[in-house]
Amino acid sequence: MPKKILKAIGLIFLLFLVFSLWMSPRLGGLIPLGKDTIDKTISVLRFDSSATGEFSLVYSDNSDRADLVELRKKYKLDSLIQDCTTDFEKVSKIQSWVQSRWEHDGDNVPEYNDAMYILKEAEKGRRFRCVEYSIVANQCLSALGFKVRGLERYQ
Repeated sequence: MPKKILKAIGLIFLLFLVFSLWMSPRLGGLIPLGKDTIDKTISVLRFDSSATGEFSLVYSDNSDRADLVELRKKYKLDSLIQDCTTDFEKVSKIQSWVQSRWEHDGDNVPEYNDAMYILKEAEKGRRFRCVEYSIVANQCLSALGFKVRGLERYQ
């Protein structure tokens, strides 16, 4: 029985290898088998020229948004940073405060990606992932007038 399984796995591997070599456009000319050229439906991205226009990033001040004003007041964010003299100290203080709100749980995803919701759930004892620390810190800093942005992975 084990020999049959090994033969089946070997055959599957061999078929995969042959298929891969056939689909490859001659592995850069290393072998005489396979397709002659790259599929024309694939676009080639080239960076052979430079842009001539001016580009800038614009970060708007969202601190007057109603949800951020409520977050700032409810959690007394101003009092957390009142003794800080630099922006770095303020950001560090907010990061530390956010990190103290709950214990990490790599599998728990909140229903809403909203700082108020996450903090309320954390007060009930729920735990969240690393990304929720980032979401809450982002919104807290935005509520304090910092210009922040989030990074997301799109699927």
